[in-house]
Amino acid sequence: MEYYATYNISIIAVIRRAESLPMIVSGDTRDGDPSAIESVSYTSTASSLRFVWEEPSCESLHGVLDGYEYDLYDPTGVGRTVQDRTTIRGNSVEITDLDACTEYRFRIRVVTTQLKRSEWHMEMAMTNISAPGMPVITELTTYQEDSGTTGLTISWQPPSSPPCQPTHYEIKYYVLQGDMCEDNSRDRIMTSAGTVNGSTFTFNVLELRPNSEYMVFVRGRTSSGYGDSDSQSATTGYSYPTGPPTNIQSTSIKKRSIVFSWGKPECGDRNGPISSYEVMLSNSTGDVVYHGNASASAGPELFEIFDLIPYSIYRIRIRAWNYELAGEYGPAIWAQTDESKPAPPIEVKLPSSDQESITVEWMSPNPPLGRIMGYYILYWETDDVGATPQTFGIECRDGQCSDIDYRFSTIIPHLQRDTNYSVQASAILAGVL
Repeated sequence: MEYYATYNISIIAVIRRAESLPMIVSGDTRDGDPSAIESVSYTSTASSLRFVWEEPSCESLHGVLDGYEYDLYDPTGVGRTVQDRTTIRGNSVEITDLDACTEYRFRIRVVTTQLKRSEWHMEMAMTNISAPGMPVITELTTYQEDSGTTGLTISWQPPSSPPCQPTHYEIKYYVLQGDMCEDNSRDRIMTSAGTVNGSTFTFNVLELRPNSEYMVFVRGRTSSGYGDSDSQSATTGYSYPTGPPTNIQSTSIKKRSIVFSWGKPECGDRNGPISSYEVMLSNSTGDVVYHGNASASAGPELFEIFDLIPYSIYRIRIRAWNYELAGEYGPAIWAQTDESKPAPPIEVKLPSSDQESITVEWMSPNPPLGRIMGYYILYWETDDVGATPQTFGIECRDGQCSDIDYRFSTIIPHLQRDTNYSVQASAILAGVL
């Protein structure tokens, strides 16, 4: 007999072949365990599951329906109960706040008013794919090739929640401060560095500017879209300066020294912290008279070179260094030391004479040490110890007086016959004549 059913029973007495009238009685069978639910269907989003099932037939209840009892379980990892055992009346339920990309175990059974329960019906259901969570950048370091290419190497860990693993990662960046001196706050252009597959967790961002601070971003992507980005900043390595020092000039000139000043290369051409400068000083003939290094400072550089020759023209050339990497020399800057007392003329000779005159020849001091505007010729009788020297001047304002390759000549007239004379030549400083 069926559970929870009403039956009519007819009882007839029989004596031999005679039957009595029937006596009819009725009775109910007791409640039994209901039959299990046969099928469950579901629909899903990335964060919810909605289950629907067919209500059991009267014949399968074996009692009066009180409701349905269900639970939801996440079997991944160590497992966890997502929805504790709950009783509802209707034949559908929606469970929210679930993790995407996760397979859950849904169980449901019938409960009657007599607290009879059916066997569990179990259904596995998967939530939809969502955009991935945020990866975590673990390291951002400088990358530099022997060829001079500078960049950054970024490493990250995959997102931990939701469990939808990215199929790809996208890496982008923008410049925070170019050459560690530019103001890029109003011109931050996001640039794509590239993408990698979902099993790769490191990337080299190449072709970046040296000595520049970058903000680097990484985010994951699934078929549902992009997730949030993690970001971190770092500064690229240095390279050789691409521009010369600026504003090179002589700030203090003395007879035997010159103080030079200069500034760092233009912002954008430094490519590094500028650790030192190489200084080369040449004279007017091209010979190098000084070659050395000057350490870099925070402000304009001041550098004095000593042991120079007065009234001499020098050419200075300077280039910047970033540690072991040198830049190019900039244009030469010319400077001239101050004048000093000139040396005596050289190679004074008396090549010829006659009865009343003597020819005198000489050459300019080498180096002249100043602007020589003319020469004094002094002469006196050699045998007259107390004689006062006679003097006359030779003026030359065309610069010839300082020409070290020119031989000067003059005649001393109106001399005494048959008399020995001593002759001396001396240079006249500018402003005397």
